Amino acid sequence: MRRLRVWALPVAVALFYVAYLLCWSVTNPPFASPDEGAHYLRAIGVAQGHLRDTPKPYLTVRQAHVSSETMLHWLNQATTVVSVPRGMVTSGWTCEIHGLAHAASCLASARPSGSVQLLRTPVGNYQPMPYLAPALAMSHVHTAFAALLSARLVAAATCAVFLVLTVALSWTGEAWSLVGPSAAVTPMVLFTSASLNPSGLEIATALAWPAGLLALARFGHPPAWMWWASGAAGVALALSRTPGPVWVVLDLAVVAALTTGRGSHSFARDNRAAIAVTASAVFGAVVLNRVWEARYGSHLGATSAAIVRHLPGQAHVLPSLAEQLVGRFGWLDVGLPHVLVDTWQWGVVALVVIALSVASGRQRLVLTATILLVLAVTVTLASALITGTGYAVQGRHILPIAVLIPLVAGELARRNLGRLPTMMRMTIPAVVTVGALALNLLAWYGNARRYAVGIHGSLLFVLHEKWQPPLGWYPWLAIVVVATLAASAAAALGVVTGFVQAGPGDQLVKTAG
Repeated sequence: MRRLRVWALPVAVALFYVAYLLCWSVTNPPFASPDEGAHYLRAIGVAQGHLRDTPKPYLTVRQAHVSSETMLHWLNQATTVVSVPRGMVTSGWTCEIHGLAHAASCLASARPSGSVQLLRTPVGNYQPMPYLAPALAMSHVHTAFAALLSARLVAAATCAVFLVLTVALSWTGEAWSLVGPSAAVTPMVLFTSASLNPSGLEIATALAWPAGLLALARFGHPPAWMWWASGAAGVALALSRTPGPVWVVLDLAVVAALTTGRGSHSFARDNRAAIAVTASAVFGAVVLNRVWEARYGSHLGATSAAIVRHLPGQAHVLPSLAEQLVGRFGWLDVGLPHVLVDTWQWGVVALVVIALSVASGRQRLVLTATILLVLAVTVTLASALITGTGYAVQGRHILPIAVLIPLVAGELARRNLGRLPTMMRMTIPAVVTVGALALNLLAWYGNARRYAVGIHGSLLFVLHEKWQPPLGWYPWLAIVVVATLAASAAAALGVVTGFVQAGPGDQLVKTAG
């Protein structure tokens, strides 16, 4: 019975993420996420055996439908042409983006192509690894909808593996160990991970990689599965997108700053072989990323001096990016109610304050430096993109580094629980976990309502639907509700049974009351 109580929460949370990724994948309309149509064409090319298709640049700004020569230059570096088989592309799949007040019922008039088409994709030089599994799934179907759905499901399943690993690596036997991951896995994380977009894999692995590093640091002799899981996350992160190696290095630096001095020399000596194998695999992936980028990658059309000069003017993007980190769906046109966004943001702020209040002086310095690092990376990336490409930075671009804040804050709070009052130790994990689960449910429901009846439609959209996903709305609504209730019950169970962390160690103790 005790073993069941100990594992009830991580299993329920892991199944929650799997269930939501499934439902997001199926219920979001085709191409209703940023650049999904472009990534769909990229995956078709990979399915045909082309890691990179033939480049075909646009001739003019007008032809490319962009507003500046800077945008045209950036676009042309990545644009390739894909030969799309008959029936594998459908006209009208983005009709619903032209009016939030309208349901996605216009998709019923979409028609598949009757001939082979040569179509451009502006992501033709992206890192190929994230497209391999979706491309394999697409190669066995012959209609556009089946191809997109199968590719989405495979991409979501891949992300699900790393989200489940994040939970498993973070779990120490008590609920506080999942506070950081629960705060980090926002609705935007699940939405992006359930789309055909390499950002999903980038974000999921950016959660699992630091979670693995923190897990390894808890043990003198970590079990073998932790090394394999951490190494796989680091390799996948390095090969996910162009900035993957940057995230690998920054995560490693932050975790090293947290763990240096806590038996790090003996840890390195006792685990020399495992460290060598893991480091070699991750370093090899970083090298592969850099080789691909050197040969095929795009290059910013701006100097370092120009990027630095425009840094002060990019602070204004922070509020909108903070909203996108929580949830901004569709083509960034489907937002969440401000109360939901504010609740999540203030929850993360509260977690940071709690961590700062109980952490040691050195730990506070690391957490503060992590926050400043995230802000610095955000502003720098915003300046680099707008100056060198003409395009604005998006929240999904920042999520791989932004998740470090709740992960580090949660870890420091867990290490110093002995300094918190007993009631806070017992209740905060349930409040954070249940709150995160509930907000994810509301976010999914709001997105589903937007496409079923429009943003001004009935709150009970299942009774007035004008568009529905495969199998209708009821099965998917039932899955998300059951998953949310099960995970919430497991979180509450931890409070009822009284299992809390006594102090900086990792063993489970039971307190009175």
